[in-house]
Amino acid sequence: MPSRKDILSSDPNTKTIEFGPLSNAEVNGFNKFLVINKKGLTFFDEIFPVGSTHEQVRILYLLTTEATAAYVLTLPERFPDLQEFHWIDAYNTDIAKIEVDEQKAKLWEKVVIFKEEQSQGISKKILEHNGFPNLAELSVDYYSPSENNGKQLIEQLDKAPKLEKLKVGNMEMLLSDLALLNGKARNLETLHLSNIWHRKEKDNVSSIVAENLKHLKLEDMKRKDETLGYKLKLEPHWMNFIIDYFTKMEKLTIYHDPHQNGEVTKIRDLKEHAKVNYITLINHCLDKENVKYVTINP
Repeated sequence: MPSRKDILSSDPNTKTIEFGPLSNAEVNGFNKFLVINKKGLTFFDEIFPVGSTHEQVRILYLLTTEATAAYVLTLPERFPDLQEFHWIDAYNTDIAKIEVDEQKAKLWEKVVIFKEEQSQGISKKILEHNGFPNLAELSVDYYSPSENNGKQLIEQLDKAPKLEKLKVGNMEMLLSDLALLNGKARNLETLHLSNIWHRKEKDNVSSIVAENLKHLKLEDMKRKDETLGYKLKLEPHWMNFIIDYFTKMEKLTIYHDPHQNGEVTKIRDLKEHAKVNYITLINHCLDKENVKYVTINP
């Protein structure tokens, strides 16, 4: 399977900056840029100098670069028409030490798509100060699982009222956090939870119905156990919650690591009671009672 770098580099509408130096003529006509490695970042800064504004850059991918969180926060001031931004936090920045105020956050108001990986969650800091009023898609893949990082992000999602697509990965999450998400992201249409560590709560969790959610993707859901570590399993109480509160959902995809046996239950209930049209399970073991209700791949 081709890497994301290969896919982006092969796009004729994307200018890849990896070697240089570059001339203005080489970047004319492009508004989508892929910056790779330290040298690429240096040449990018030379062609679009810090301290000046450049309306040309609308879409920016910083992949395997030396960009810091402090550097990232200066980008919308340099590129006032930035609409889509992707970033890998190679430094694993301590976000608590990064200062974001309303003035800095406001600079992100034109951004529609924001994605960050291996991060502590710089998007949360921007959201806290109402910096994403037009955000339609957010993807946050945390550097390491934590009990707090997901909930802290979810608590801010009502400050992105146009959010329709959300992916969060590599974090601990309770059903109560999912219930909170239903209330905070009322216009969400697609939700992708990846590498989520979950554990059972003592009390039943209630929620409002996710009125607009059409597609739910659950990838490598892990049941956390204080003595056994974790097991690749989607617990029945999670499925019960989905059946009760994701009643408008049309498509469910559940994926597990192909090297481990993933467990999932209540597929029949989901199909019959929640009226989900398309259920796809990837790398799963199912009993005969449930297998007829799904598309299995492989």
